[in-house]
Amino acid sequence: MNSLEKQVESAWKNVDQQKDTLISEHSHHLQNSVDEELRTLLQSVRQLLDDDGQQLEKDVDKLQLIAQQFREGVEMWQQKAQSSVKAIEEKQRVLSLLVEDVSVRTEGRRESLIQRQQQRVADTEDNCFRVLQGISS
Repeated sequence: MNSLEKQVESAWKNVDQQKDTLISEHSHHLQNSVDEELRTLLQSVRQLLDDDGQQLEKDVDKLQLIAQQFREGVEMWQQKAQSSVKAIEEKQRVLSLLVEDVSVRTEGRRESLIQRQQQRVADTEDNCFRVLQGISS
């Protein structure tokens, strides 16, 4: 494995770790925040239930439904974000392979040009030597 491959692989691992850590942290924080807000809301609504009865109970049910829909929306957003990240990673991987391929081809072309130039120098030296021999004879 050449140095470029090692660097690319190391960079991918680092990006994957950072991505996974950030997604996990943000998801956990968001889940805790939603749960805390829901608990607080439900507690205050339940206190009011004694006074307002059935109408408030319906409102609590609506709030629970909204909270559940919000959670589902967050989960869907997280899945879409992960999918997008994976698509970007795949495109970056393909790009790195392309860069590596171009690098290999460029190196091959450079070596070919160096060999051709060395052959031209050798041919020119031979021609000069023959001309000098022709002059001295």
